[in-house]
Order: sequence, then C-alpha cells, then structure tokens
Amino acid sequence: MEKLRLWFKAFWQHPGNRRGVLDGYVELGRNRLLMADIALRGGVFALDYNPARTARDDAIAEGRRQLALELFKAAKLDPSDLYSLMEERRPPPQEQTGGRR
Repeated sequence: MEKLRLWFKAFWQHPGNRRGVLDGYVELGRNRLLMADIALRGGVFALDYNPARTARDDAIAEGRRQLALELFKAAKLDPSDLYSLMEERRPPPQEQTGGRR
C-alpha cells in the first residue's frame, strides 16, 4: 500500500488534486456493481487458457487484469468480496424467457 501512496504523491503533487483523485477512488469502491463489472471485463477471475491466442492477445488480457486489480487496490476493495454479485448477474432461466415455456 505504501507504493500506491507514493505513486499518488508523485503524480498528484498538489494536495487538493491528490485528495480529489483519492476521493474518486473511494466513490468508485462504493459502486459495487460497477466494480464487479470491471472485474468481469478485466478477467480478474478468468482461467483463460486458449491455445489459439497469440502472445499479444495474452499480453492484452494480462494488462486488463492488472489494471482491474489496481483499480480494486486504489478503491480499497477485495475483488473476492464482489464474487457473489458476479454469480447473480444472470436471471434464473424462467425470468430469461419471460416465465413462459
């Protein structure tokens, strides 16, 4: 966490701006559904082996994952705390078809 604090101090040297950025991350962390979506899009929980992918594809996927994890760290959230929201993202089968058979 010290690394993150030093990063903010180095890149956001004006205390007011730094506080604004940090407050933004706190606010982001409060939006749990959005953070769950970021985890999904970032492949945070994906075991994504695909032999047809190129090294470039793998690098892009890992970059997305690392950025998502960094957002979680800055927002002071553990991605596993949102896992249940990700499991609930699909409605039950009867709701998907409008309840008709």
